[in-house]
Amino acid sequence: MKTTGWQEVEEQHEKATAIIAGLDQSLNQVLRKQEYEYLQAYNIYVRRKEKELRGLIQALSDKNSTNNIKETRISQLEVTVD
Repeated sequence: MKTTGWQEVEEQHEKATAIIAGLDQSLNQVLRKQEYEYLQAYNIYVRRKEKELRGLIQALSDKNSTNNIKETRISQLEVTVD
């Protein structure tokens, strides 16, 4: 009787261990999938921000080039006046 009870406990332990291993494997798969999706979304976000930054840099550069043209013209006029 004791042997049968102990065997049942061991069988249940093996089943529980197998279930836990399966859950662990499933959890790892879900985590890998979420990590992949997060990195994809992050890459998209970074690309958008880089594009925005390039646009701002270009706009600032264009604005400054207009100022440089004005400054050059003013310098030329000052030289002419002198």
